[in-house]
Amino acid sequence: MISCDLSSSCFLFNGQLSVMTRSTEKLKGKYCEGDYYECARFRLSRTCGCDKVPTYLYPDDVFSDCR
Repeated sequence: MISCDLSSSCFLFNGQLSVMTRSTEKLKGKYCEGDYYECARFRLSRTCGCDKVPTYLYPDDVFSDCR
């Protein structure tokens, strides 16, 4: 299975959330192990750098710029 190349450092993929709900598992399957090019965390890291990805950003969130 192909997974995102950021998976080693992503809180969602590594289960670093305090609670892993079914919704979280669905997000993980959709973005981390599926279409990770649509993941907000992946796109922001590619646009602005990994150090600019906030910990609170979820894969299905919308971001507007690099802050």
